[in-house]
Amino acid sequence: MNKGVVVVTGAAGLVGQAVCSVLQGSSMDLLPIVRQGACVDRGFPCDLTQPDALVGIEVPVSAIVHLAAAVPMAAEFPDTEEVAALTRAMDANVVALAKRFQCPVLYASSCGLYRKGSDLPKVEDLDEALDPCTPYLRAKYDGERLFLDYGNVVVMRISAPIGRGMRKTAIVSRFVEAALGEAPIRLWGSGARQQNFISVADIAAFVRLALGSDVRGVFNVAAPHPVSMRELAETVIDVMGAGRIEYADTPDPNERERADYDTTKAQRLLGWVAQETLASMLAELKGEQFRL
Repeated sequence: MNKGVVVVTGAAGLVGQAVCSVLQGSSMDLLPIVRQGACVDRGFPCDLTQPDALVGIEVPVSAIVHLAAAVPMAAEFPDTEEVAALTRAMDANVVALAKRFQCPVLYASSCGLYRKGSDLPKVEDLDEALDPCTPYLRAKYDGERLFLDYGNVVVMRISAPIGRGMRKTAIVSRFVEAALGEAPIRLWGSGARQQNFISVADIAAFVRLALGSDVRGVFNVAAPHPVSMRELAETVIDVMGAGRIEYADTPDPNERERADYDTTKAQRLLGWVAQETLASMLAELKGEQFRL
């Protein structure tokens, strides 16, 4: 990696804060890009959706960690084509900056690109396993193509991150709040639907390793094993010391969804394996005030 600053977009977000903390601990010079009005101690306020948003950056850029997107977890970003266009605009600004400085990019994509309910192995190089079925996911798929065409990129297909700063709308947040509020954790169907939860600390560790490597390409950044909604609820109850499970009289349309993402490529080429367990991730959320 050339000498210069590491630009981190989405630096005030759930993953961005963890990444910035780890990179600062590695003595890297950072230029955090944050949304205008973001409540953070430091960072460069910028509306990445506007044309030429990054042309004012004149310091040498050694690498870019691009985490920003109009993620539909937030109420102000419904999963529509109009909002997906905002994600594409951010990607266009970042790839223009990368081309100007000829620097590597770590691009945050999503394991949500994999086909739901499919028995195909969820490996990085199997295109037929993909099904970008919403406007947001199509934008992320287009982003992958954009940066892969640029060439100097590590695409991170991230599963479901857990860490401080999570939104109330996340399923983990809802389960934790239900347990601590003495309300039932309500499961649809049999509770067999799977998710793959990964700690933001493990994502940050992947970023640090990738920045120090010449390896390029697409990587699943996920936990080694998925968990069912039933297992999630049971672990929440165990860690929080409160709560109970109740089955809703509602079929789960995603009952067959499996989240076993293959991470052997990251282990083989970068020596990376997610370390945090579901229980240790949930323990970090004790006393957390989840944001809107």
